[in-house]
Amino acid sequence: MKISNFTDKDVPDQSGRVFFVTGANSGLGYQAAKLLASRGARVLLGCRSAEKAEAAMADIRAVYPEADLRFIPLDLGDIQSIHAAVKLVEEEPRLDVLLNNAGIMMPPREETADGFESQFGVNHLGTFALTGLLLDKLAEGQAPRVVITSSMAHRSGKIDFDDINAEDSYSQTAIVIASLFTLGATDVSPGMDPDNPTCPETPNWSTNKTMELTPKMMEGTKVLLAEGAVDAGLPDRLRMMLADNPDISEVWLRSSGGNARAGNEAGRVIREADALIITRIPQGWTCFSACNFVFMGGRARIVEPGAHFMVHMFTMTNDRNAINYSIEMGTDSTVGLIGEVEQASALLATEDNDFLIRMAVSLKLLSEVMYKTNAVKAEVGDKSTRRCLTNDEALRYNVANVGG
Repeated sequence: MKISNFTDKDVPDQSGRVFFVTGANSGLGYQAAKLLASRGARVLLGCRSAEKAEAAMADIRAVYPEADLRFIPLDLGDIQSIHAAVKLVEEEPRLDVLLNNAGIMMPPREETADGFESQFGVNHLGTFALTGLLLDKLAEGQAPRVVITSSMAHRSGKIDFDDINAEDSYSQTAIVIASLFTLGATDVSPGMDPDNPTCPETPNWSTNKTMELTPKMMEGTKVLLAEGAVDAGLPDRLRMMLADNPDISEVWLRSSGGNARAGNEAGRVIREADALIITRIPQGWTCFSACNFVFMGGRARIVEPGAHFMVHMFTMTNDRNAINYSIEMGTDSTVGLIGEVEQASALLATEDNDFLIRMAVSLKLLSEVMYKTNAVKAEVGDKSTRRCLTNDEALRYNVANVGG
């Protein structure tokens, strides 16, 4: 696990480990190389320029005289250079981490030594080739991993597969975004909702009409599976369940939402429990609407990679999907929706705001996400009415305070 306010001071001793950092003579690559060297790691600096690499190593050794550094000539725009670099790395007794940091951004149109548009060739193809060629070496390392730095710009990315090499048209900005897009997450991946592209088309949030609470042992830890719609009786059932099972240490959630006030109260039940309880959204599960408030009750909160913390605007008066879903859930649910939304939506929004704020969630979640999400599906333009936070956003907004 990693904490959300992780800093360089939290990096443990790396003695005996070998890191290969590309683009290590400046920027993030240089800072990573310097920090890792300070923790005792052997750092291989992959750089195009020998002069700049030597200068970077001299600067690091000026601060850390015992730094274990080696320059690896590397031009990601030249497959021959990549093969040569791999041969040098394979001379090392081991390789534990490949940090793919090198990249270029918005140059005039030019091509790599292999004939590819430079940004696409360096940022994606070269990095892909280097990683693939080093996988066998990495497999011999201790807890090996590949880290790829990218940019939030990939969210605007769109790949023109009919002009993949940008021969017919060239936009410096569009190409760099597309090259980042191939390394980062896509806006609409297979299985994602076209109208709500950050969210799954078929969320795994359970079809239970009321939230079922099931204690279960997971690898020696007692967890509580909380699955289904948040109903008015949930707080009392949850309070009783925790009292009868004081050894429960985590609550795992998947839910399509439901009664927001009950969600608020259930969150408080978790927060006020005698034991420190972790709330978790496991990989592949979705926690939507009122479920969010139950989740926020955890003092430690985890949204696993591949899990979905799904939010929407507080009022859903004309949200046809919400109404249809409530009808499917039965008459009581539909009446409850009408009563909640039409008679008390303003009050409910105030209560929700107050709960989120007191649970220490960043106010920016409200201003930057929830208040900018449509309450009703638009006919044109942005049709989204839901938003699923990325793992980085969940940590930044303090929705999650422990990394998954």
